[in-house]
Amino acid sequence: QNTAGNKEGEYDVYVSVPCLFQMKETIAESTGNYTFHSTTIRPFSVTLKLPKLALNTPRPLPPNPPADFSDMVGSFSISTSTEAKDLAMNEMIDVQITVKGTGSLEQLTCPQPKDAEHWKLMAPARRIISSPTGVTEAVVFTQLMRPIAEVSSVPSFSFSYFNDEEQEYKTAASAPIALPWQQTDAIG
Repeated sequence: QNTAGNKEGEYDVYVSVPCLFQMKETIAESTGNYTFHSTTIRPFSVTLKLPKLALNTPRPLPPNPPADFSDMVGSFSISTSTEAKDLAMNEMIDVQITVKGTGSLEQLTCPQPKDAEHWKLMAPARRIISSPTGVTEAVVFTQLMRPIAEVSSVPSFSFSYFNDEEQEYKTAASAPIALPWQQTDAIG
């Protein structure tokens, strides 16, 4: 929160830290020579005030972002895989779309396939992969999809982002996965 005494761009920062408080209690009862001890653990929060934090005024992104700009800033790569052996008009396949990189991966929505008009897409499932220290390393989307036209491959999935190191818009794209087309009987 910015307080009246701070210069512009300086903020007071407060952090609430959850803690566990351990308390030993001795209960003496008249049950002979026995004394009972119990340990109680109670949660509570401690609020700490950090030293003043000066924030730079954020720079706006350059104008004219790509049409598929995802509002992501950082550096990203994308790969896809599937266990499907072929493609057929009436058969669903699932595609694993893995996005790695630096930036707020938790906010990323599922990248869209190129030539999406040739596919019936179901709502994707999403799984976040974190390191042992809790840092997000990747996001894996599982996309169920069915071709609605004859295609020769699982399409490339892509999204555009702003690379803050190079100060330009970039596109992360996976390679298409070539699969043979299998003719199916018409459903009556």
